[in-house]
Amino acid sequence: MSSDVPSDYQKDFDYLRDLGRRGTLRADNPVYRKLDDKARNLPGLKRALNTLSVRY
Repeated sequence: MSSDVPSDYQKDFDYLRDLGRRGTLRADNPVYRKLDDKARNLPGLKRALNTLSVRY
């Protein structure tokens, strides 16, 4: 799914995916919020973010 992530955001997405796998990714994470904001115009990024395990 990370193939949907634009290369500009791949490093940040990998970081978030790692946090999600460990169960420590929170919705108020600044990197997550930045990518979620960018995802409004990038449907591939939005799909990738939706695969993450986020704690609200």
